[in-house]
Amino acid sequence: MTRTFNPNRLSLARKRNRLTKKSLASLVGLTPDSITRLENGSQSPQDETINKLSNALKYSENFFFKDDPDMITADNVNFRSLSTMIARDRDAFLAVGSLSFDIIDWVDSKFVLPKLNVPDLSVGYTPDSAAAVLRDQWGVGQQPISDLIKLIESKGVRVLSLNESIETADAFSLWRNGVPYIFLNGNKTAERTRFDISHELGHIVLHRGGRVKESPIKIIEKEADTFASCFLMPECDVRSSVNGFITIDRLLKLKQRWKVSLSALNYRIHKLGIITDWQYRTFCIEIRKRYGKTEPDSIKSNGSSLWRMIFSELWKDKITINHIARELSLPVNEIINLTKFESLDVVNYKEKLKLVN
Repeated sequence: MTRTFNPNRLSLARKRNRLTKKSLASLVGLTPDSITRLENGSQSPQDETINKLSNALKYSENFFFKDDPDMITADNVNFRSLSTMIARDRDAFLAVGSLSFDIIDWVDSKFVLPKLNVPDLSVGYTPDSAAAVLRDQWGVGQQPISDLIKLIESKGVRVLSLNESIETADAFSLWRNGVPYIFLNGNKTAERTRFDISHELGHIVLHRGGRVKESPIKIIEKEADTFASCFLMPECDVRSSVNGFITIDRLLKLKQRWKVSLSALNYRIHKLGIITDWQYRTFCIEIRKRYGKTEPDSIKSNGSSLWRMIFSELWKDKITINHIARELSLPVNEIINLTKFESLDVVNYKEKLKLVN
């Protein structure tokens, strides 16, 4: 059976590697125009060229003969960092998100994943009322949420990690086939990650179907920020816990209750009127002087409970990441990074890989 080279897979792998057409052409001994023709499908590559592309891009030759990828574009994601990122970083983030769909679809074919339980609160709700309604529907009341990733995964939200060393890149979210996805920058602090998750959750419940085109981006992002603050730190719980004489040292202890950053807690109690404008500004200055850009007493990330369970079940049948990578024609590291596998017991799992493969 004759296989057909898929130009969209080439484009995806190139963008994932942060390469321009010119730089890829240089690596494989072609002209930039040749790469353009290969990617638009007007030219088919020879076997030798496919081998060179595979080696340069670190994707197996089989990868380039798979069906069309389900591409993520800047138009169908909630991604507040897009405007500040350089093009190749933005394209790499979106490309790895597209690759994740191969993994998710494979997992969906083998497991019954949690069904969606995320209400559409895009009409008639403010960010704070939406946060309260969602907490009520999910049965968490006013109490702090200990394991946020576990909670949203149990409600049908798919969470994947982008293990990229780009400080300017935040999380992003989207809907695909009626399922919400959240992609996290794995190099953020646990507190920042929890806020990013809640921010994207705000987009999911408030801005279903993508960005609200009638509203400016700044307003949309502000709504998601407000939702996140209210969702992580419900008003009643904050008011009952933050009282009396308030200092930075006291806030430093209190932030552990909600597992948020010191700055996020300071902002929240200011918005609730617990501290004055003057106190808020004073605390902001003191936080910068004491800690700079670091987060004091940072908590440990929980990682993904869903992926931990999936890999544990696969291992019972002696199915390893290497097996998955071969079946999907993906690099092993892509699967590890997307599933945040390094946050699991990866050392022991790698020992198992040696025994099986």
